[in-house]
Amino acid sequence: MRAGSRWYCVGIVRDITVQRAREQVLCEEKDRTDTLLRIAARLNGSIALDAVLDALCEETARALQVPAAVVFLLDRHRGMLVPARSFGVPEEVRDCLPCIPLPVYERELRKQAPPVIAVPDPVLRAGEGFWKSTPPERPPPRALASAAILHEGGVLIGSLDVVMFDAPRTFSPGELAFLGGIANQAALAVVNARHFEELTAYERRLQASLDEKTALLKEIHHRVKNNMQVISSLLSLQGRLIENSAARECIRESVNRVKSLALVHESLYRSESLAVVDIGAYARRFADDLVQSYALQAHVSVTVETAEAITFSGDTAIPLGLILNELISNSLRHGFAGRDRGGQSRSGSPGCRTTGSSSSTGTTASGCPPGRHRPATGDPGGCSSSGSSQHNLEGRSCSGQGNPGRSSSSSSPPASRRRW
Repeated sequence: MRAGSRWYCVGIVRDITVQRAREQVLCEEKDRTDTLLRIAARLNGSIALDAVLDALCEETARALQVPAAVVFLLDRHRGMLVPARSFGVPEEVRDCLPCIPLPVYERELRKQAPPVIAVPDPVLRAGEGFWKSTPPERPPPRALASAAILHEGGVLIGSLDVVMFDAPRTFSPGELAFLGGIANQAALAVVNARHFEELTAYERRLQASLDEKTALLKEIHHRVKNNMQVISSLLSLQGRLIENSAARECIRESVNRVKSLALVHESLYRSESLAVVDIGAYARRFADDLVQSYALQAHVSVTVETAEAITFSGDTAIPLGLILNELISNSLRHGFAGRDRGGQSRSGSPGCRTTGSSSSTGTTASGCPPGRHRPATGDPGGCSSSGSSQHNLEGRSCSGQGNPGRSSSSSSPPASRRRW
């Protein structure tokens, strides 16, 4: 500005010290918030408790620029805060970390502004006798500040301490609040990690119990099968001493029935589920055993066909095995009488269980020998044992003339629709 022959300069001076201080505080708050978010993401990204505590100590020491940090967890049985994990504490000093009595820590929390306290030097050191002896060449660590790790409802579960080994350091209110924020993030991570450990331990106990019961069930089925094999062997030995052919035939029928039951238990303990039997595999093996029992394996072939994998529970497989025994045995005894060769076929589907036999000569109407007793229910599909087993399954059976030979079929409703 010019006035006459002179020039004048006008300026306005403002003190922006306060504004700069506020901007610096805002920048620090932003940095701390970003750090808290990063720490929270790292803590919640781990599920093992030791990994969570190690990450907590490391992030705390780096964020507050201190040489070491220690996490104490509450042992309610002892009434002490016990050092759990640490960062930056030498191994020879780590064993000297104290256990803090809970009443002492709670007293300090009441005296100062919780949940973050500046730890007085005598409280956690030799004045109270909590520190163990440290190596003479190393000074004992000093806990400068401690943040209580509080669960929902203000329940104390531990503390997060920052530690120095040389001259003490004073923390600003902002740094103490920052330490409290880290402890708040740690509370949820520690609780979640503990819940995960409890759940994992429970699952291990549950799996061990399941394995034990599975082994027990397998052993039971195995022993039942062995006992039935002993019974079958005793009957076979007795049958060899009988000269009457009719009585010997009855013994052989009993042996085959016992084998059908034993094979069910063997199939159960060999299966993965221990609850169901693959009826296709069962029928194939049982039919082969029956063919060998009648010494017809050189002349008679047995084919078992299933539309898909058909499984039954043990309660259903046992009477079904007896039905298969009667139908296949009748076919072998009477369907191939006077013949030197022939074949049998067995087929099944989820809705109907069908068994049939065919040869170049016919059988009697029921598949039983002439004069053999038929079921009182009028079921023409088998003999008395077959009819009784069919009745247990609440099913029905029928037979008809095949070309050549005869065929018989049996069906039963699903187990869920039966009346027990």
